[in-house]
Amino acid sequence: MTPSLFHPEWHFVADLQFFIRTEVQVSFHKYKNQPTYILRNPISGRTFKVNERTWKLVSRLDGIRTVQEIWGQMVKDDKSDAPTQSDIIEVLNSLHHSALISCHELPDTQELTDRHQTQNLQAKLQKLKSPLSIKIPLWDPDQFLSSTYPTVARFVFNPFAFLLAIITCVTALIVCSTNFSEITSSTTDQLFALENVISFSLLYPVIKAIHELGHGYVLKHYGGRSHEIGLMFLLFFPVPYIDASESTLFPNKWARLNVAMAGIWVELLIASCAIITWSFLEPGLVRAICFNIFIIAGVSTVLFNGNPLLRFDAYYALSDLLETPNLTKEANRTVGEAIKSMVLAGKNITRWPTGRTTLLIYSVAAFIYRIVIFLVISTYLISNFFFLGAALAILGVYTTLIKPMFWLMKQPMSDTDLKRYPYRTWTAVIIVCFCSIYGVFFHEIQWSYATTAIARPALGSEVRAPISGVLRIQPSTEKAVKAGEPLWIITPTRLEYESQRVAAQIEQTKAELQANTKASDRKKLENTLQYLEKTGQDVFQKLSSGLVRAPTDGSVFLPNQNQIENSFVYQGDLLGYVLNAGSFQLVTQIPELDYSDFSSRVSHIEFYLPSTAESGQTSIISVNSRTSNVISHEQLLIDNGGDLAAQVGPNGDQLSIHNLVQLRLLAPTGVRSLNERVLVRFVQKAQPLAPIVYRVIKRNFLSLIDS
Repeated sequence: MTPSLFHPEWHFVADLQFFIRTEVQVSFHKYKNQPTYILRNPISGRTFKVNERTWKLVSRLDGIRTVQEIWGQMVKDDKSDAPTQSDIIEVLNSLHHSALISCHELPDTQELTDRHQTQNLQAKLQKLKSPLSIKIPLWDPDQFLSSTYPTVARFVFNPFAFLLAIITCVTALIVCSTNFSEITSSTTDQLFALENVISFSLLYPVIKAIHELGHGYVLKHYGGRSHEIGLMFLLFFPVPYIDASESTLFPNKWARLNVAMAGIWVELLIASCAIITWSFLEPGLVRAICFNIFIIAGVSTVLFNGNPLLRFDAYYALSDLLETPNLTKEANRTVGEAIKSMVLAGKNITRWPTGRTTLLIYSVAAFIYRIVIFLVISTYLISNFFFLGAALAILGVYTTLIKPMFWLMKQPMSDTDLKRYPYRTWTAVIIVCFCSIYGVFFHEIQWSYATTAIARPALGSEVRAPISGVLRIQPSTEKAVKAGEPLWIITPTRLEYESQRVAAQIEQTKAELQANTKASDRKKLENTLQYLEKTGQDVFQKLSSGLVRAPTDGSVFLPNQNQIENSFVYQGDLLGYVLNAGSFQLVTQIPELDYSDFSSRVSHIEFYLPSTAESGQTSIISVNSRTSNVISHEQLLIDNGGDLAAQVGPNGDQLSIHNLVQLRLLAPTGVRSLNERVLVRFVQKAQPLAPIVYRVIKRNFLSLIDS
């Protein structure tokens, strides 16, 4: 069907004389060997991309010829490739809306006011759509960059500096590989410590400010200018940003790519210097700061700025590398073409977008990643700021799920090709909607709760003091013993004095008996000696009750290394453990709300032992029905690699903000040491996604009320 050459509203624009505004910048590019022109208004920051065919129209907008004259000349020059009146009206409308062209007619003040109000409304709506990334402009950095660029360029933009940076990054990689275990353990154990959180909060804005200056100086190096620097609040945390959009005018794609990647290069160099310095320092404040700089400038940069699935630096770099401006829009359009080709298969109307597999993969990966990020952020916000998190979650559900569904429903009514085959189109829409509803409300998925447990002695392997007294003999730790073998001797202080007194009296009585020859006196002394010897036997029997024996075969473990011989212990005090392969149990503590949420739906319990890579299933031995907010073992704290956040109580105890349920589980056979960490996963019975989401929201709401 050939489109009409004419348009019923052509007379509104036919006599207008349009011209490109004087402040508009024009740049010629080649995207995939196709000539392209970029128009940019530096005041509004808006850009517009036109192909060579459209440029034939735009280049004729000189303010002298009317639109009718321009179109007539284009039809005369090449009637087969001439644009229709509809095409011209659409292009002029887009250029005028982007404030790239004007005409000699007196301006319509009402139209200007309406446009200004529309732009303000769009800006406010954009902030509502992205409430977690709000930008606040602060100042124009162009003069500062211009004045400092010569000094920076002397040291940075030269081959020697590039070679030195490469050597530094390679050295940092070697340091990371040789210290990998220490780096990962430090990350796990220290990342959420209070002092680290304060250090991160102070270092992060400074490093990101240097990151943004990197963009600014590279932009200046290629002849561009930046007129805006400010703060962007990501998850309500201030992060510096700089406007480097003028790089879109650079004809050379490698220049655009270098501007996009400049911040990442700068941070990787900072991270490299920090980790190299860290490797030479002794433990202390400076070493901790270097490690934090490495985490901020290295790890976080790779995960966020270096991730092309997020609209940060790597996204724009990939866009330039693929020579695809508006990468997300083009990728989504490619997905739309692919879907339309499947719906209209065999009708020879549209074809599968061959050669654009990268864009298809990118669009799907970006969508899945956005869903994951949305779920993580929503869960965090709901857990800590329930009402704000719930509001943002509702907004996120609209933008990530409901809005795409409405777009899908609208396509059959707006796309010309789809409207020609309504049966096929609506069948496909119904199938997609049915699959979505089935996936959310009926398709069962497995859900699990993961936590950390530690190996603790089983009940019966403890050795406690049977009486109060003084330790006379103590075994060495990790000593192998047999059941019944003596380990400790505890002498009660009173009985020890009694034993010494009786022994002295016996010796004295024997001496008197030997020296006395009088029969009556000897009889009395013999009776006294018999009494004292019987008393001594009683005292010895009482002393033997302080002999502590091993309850089973195994190795002795002393929890209190400061406990030494001749120290006093009370009856019931823990002396140590006798442990063997079967003497361990797993102990973990879980918030009461979490446990009550999944306990009745547990299908089985899985474990993973990192030290031996052993995995399998375990089971619950006992559940302590008395909940408490006291964290029983410091190894379960998040600062020590566990899962529980804590605050110090008035008695020095580590207290959780939630009531905790303590569980004991069967330990894997590979557990060999006390306090060894084991990852535990409570796998629930399969169930649909909708009730899972409902319980998460309900649990967090109850948690908010409880706190």
